[in-house]
Amino acid sequence: MGPATPYERVRVADEERIPALVKDDIPEFKPAFWDGTPMAGPDGELWIQRSTAYGAPTRHYDVFNRKATRVRSFLLDKSRRIGAVGHRFVYVVRTDTDGLEWLERRSLPK
Repeated sequence: MGPATPYERVRVADEERIPALVKDDIPEFKPAFWDGTPMAGPDGELWIQRSTAYGAPTRHYDVFNRKATRVRSFLLDKSRRIGAVGHRFVYVVRTDTDGLEWLERRSLPK
């Protein structure tokens, strides 16, 4: 295990407490990381999406090295998500207003 990674707790919004029948069974705060699949990079880094507040305009990813130490963060507009991580590029999937998905290639952040 690596060092502890600090994070701000994010409350679960009332809009996320659906259906009403299980409203009381949902915790007050979200876990630190979203339950989506982490992305593994070819160099052993792991990209994990953070939980964000309901309606947040961005997606926040933390990048961890082989020693489980956070080495950087990566922000995307909420209409985008990481599809894959390569040696030199991050492949981002953008969903347009018609629901079509587009693949974008971006240089790997340092």
